[in-house]
Amino acid sequence: MLIRIFMAVIVTVAGLAPAAASVADTITIRETAGAAVANAPIQIGRAFVAGEVPNFPRAVVAGTPVTTQADVKCRWSDGSVKHAVISFMLPSLAANASVSVAFVDQASGNNTAQTQAQMLAPSFDFDAVMRLTSGGTTVTASGRTMLANGDYTTWANGPIATTVVLADHSTARRYDIGFDANRSFRPIVHATFWPTIGKVHVRFIGEAANTTAMQDLNYALGLSVGSSSPQNVYSKASVAQGAASRWTKDFWIGGAPQALAIDHNLAYLVQTYALPNYDTTKSYNGVTAAWNNWNSAAKDLYGAGNWTIYMPTTGGRPDIAIYPDWTMGWLYTFDPKMQQVAFGQADLAAAWPVHFREGSAKRGTATRFFDRARTVSPIGRPLSINARPTFTSGTLNWYINSPAANTDPLDYVNVVGPWGVNPWEPESRTCPIRSPRNTCS
Repeated sequence: MLIRIFMAVIVTVAGLAPAAASVADTITIRETAGAAVANAPIQIGRAFVAGEVPNFPRAVVAGTPVTTQADVKCRWSDGSVKHAVISFMLPSLAANASVSVAFVDQASGNNTAQTQAQMLAPSFDFDAVMRLTSGGTTVTASGRTMLANGDYTTWANGPIATTVVLADHSTARRYDIGFDANRSFRPIVHATFWPTIGKVHVRFIGEAANTTAMQDLNYALGLSVGSSSPQNVYSKASVAQGAASRWTKDFWIGGAPQALAIDHNLAYLVQTYALPNYDTTKSYNGVTAAWNNWNSAAKDLYGAGNWTIYMPTTGGRPDIAIYPDWTMGWLYTFDPKMQQVAFGQADLAAAWPVHFREGSAKRGTATRFFDRARTVSPIGRPLSINARPTFTSGTLNWYINSPAANTDPLDYVNVVGPWGVNPWEPESRTCPIRSPRNTCS
């Protein structure tokens, strides 16, 4: 089972590293379907206490070290691992059994990535195609074409699992599609290739976020995976995609592996400062209610799920917190049902129109930069207040391109078509993490 943890923000007290861990750094993997598994793919994001892993982490399954690929994403000031994406194959697990996995140091992260040719090989049969139709016209984007053309970056590198992000975020935006010359739809594919089992995990992402081509989009959507014998895996007759929003769907080529549950050990994660200092003696007893609410909710693209999509709505709500109720339920139980709720809710939240990807290199005659030091190009990155210093979104996006917000026209995003009232309305006070001007994005 491919397990995802996205540690979006790792908070540390200024200049301080966590004290030595008093809770052992372990996770527990459980089989809950009543069927034994062998060669199960495991991929997790893992935060570590400072000083624990000097080089690269290695998984130790029931006392036996296994070949582990570790893609280190950041390190503590002492050089030890702070956060890494860890990939390994679980050799076996009996039906209804569990196994403890610890982590030790190793000299290498085993980061020799699969080659482009290997990922394009018939054994993976890789392709991921998006089809948009409107007014009798169909436009398509192919992940295989992006891969063959070399338009990708790697997120995880190694012989266990290679993850590539397939897209063209340059000003050429070769794969952007649409139904006018503006091509306002940005297709993105995340593909993870698992050679041991010959499977590919595919995540489709559709964006209407380009700052140079902002507009609402309406289309019929079809998604397919596979190259030699494509399989249609999703269709929706009418998608109303608001400007500055995105959506995502994920599937497997070669069939999904059997699901496994992972307890990521909340008490240990608190010690890493990746999460707030939660009282881990507390318990959560809302799994059944959360699961029932989720099952009765609208969960297709742009469905509300369990969100209150009009953020300014008053009153105490489960989504107003550092983390919403369902995420806390997952962290305190690591129940597979709560994982489905928390991850599903996270996917639906992409509908809020707070996504802006920079597409303009110039601010008038001056060059835009992403960072304050003026060294990093903003192209393809989230909108930065260094690139557009007076840009304001604010409550309900009322102040985008607004003189009332003292926005310099040089910092306006380029609206090329309709941008109507989106029922998903953001508000700065309700976003758990926000910058002073670029709310929620």
